[in-house]
Amino acid sequence: MKVRHETADGGRIRLLAWYEPTPEAVARARKDVAAVCLTDTPNVDQLVVMTSELCSNVVAHAHTEFRVKLRDAGRWLHLSVTDRDRATAGLSARTTPELLSASGRGLLLVNGFADSWGWRVSGFGKTVWVRVPKDVNGNAGSPRRFDPSSVGNRS
Repeated sequence: MKVRHETADGGRIRLLAWYEPTPEAVARARKDVAAVCLTDTPNVDQLVVMTSELCSNVVAHAHTEFRVKLRDAGRWLHLSVTDRDRATAGLSARTTPELLSASGRGLLLVNGFADSWGWRVSGFGKTVWVRVPKDVNGNAGSPRRFDPSSVGNRS
């Protein structure tokens, strides 16, 4: 289910959808984010990569249904992925994976692309969120340069 409406703080919900914990659902979430951002978001590719990473983590670790929410809030785009698992182990980009490891780099990408990111736990589960700046024309800003020294939870 996709919903577009105004929020209490004046932001506009671009996407609000629930998905099953499957690889196909991750692909669907990527497509949904791209579809609502394609015409006015210069860094849509970064949002799609972050969506893919956060949703893939739910499928691989939480194994629960998940919600993707993309909100347009003035100077920022807020992307959040909520699952029904309260565990936060592994939610840090502070560790560097082994050179030949096949996984473990996703949150490093999120850390590099997002202006800020973090997570919160509630009675329902956990939400991992990212914030991407917008330029003065109301579009998402140009891609940030990745600074490896900034790796970590910047909530």
